[in-house]
Amino acid sequence: MFHGLFLALIVASVCVGCTVAQNVNGIHPTAEAIANEAVRQSKLAIVPLNEPRMVMDICASGPIPAGWIKVNDHWNPTSCGNPSSIVYNVITIERFNDKPIGSLMGVCAAAPTPNGWVDVDTRWEPTACGHPANIVHNMKTIRRVN
Repeated sequence: MFHGLFLALIVASVCVGCTVAQNVNGIHPTAEAIANEAVRQSKLAIVPLNEPRMVMDICASGPIPAGWIKVNDHWNPTSCGNPSSIVYNVITIERFNDKPIGSLMGVCAAAPTPNGWVDVDTRWEPTACGHPANIVHNMKTIRRVN
C-alpha cells in the first residue's frame, strides 16, 4: 500500500499544471487556460547559477537608468499611479552593461539595442512586453559582442 501511495504522489507531482496539455473528455483547453499555463511556465524559468541576474521593477513613467534595458511590463494596481484598469504601469528592467561578451538576453523588441550588442532573433510572447493578443514579435534576443 505504501508503494502505491508513493507512486501516486510521484505521478501527481509530475503532472501538476499539465491539465492544459491534456485533452480531457475530448474538450480542448480554452485560450485563457493556455495563457495561464504560459504565465505559469514563464515563472518556472530557471536562470543558471553562474549568471547573476540584476533585475528590478520601476514605474513605466520614469526613465530607464543607464546600463539597464526593458525586459517586461505588467499592471500593478497598487503602485505607480494605482491604475484601476489594466495599464502596464510597471516595467521590469535588467542590467546589461555588466554581462560578459557572448551573453544572451531576452528583452522587449521595442527596447533600443545597446551599443556593443546585436539582435539575434525576435519572437511573440503573448504574456510579455505589451501582452499582444495578435502574433507580433514583441520580444527579441540580443547578444553582447564587445
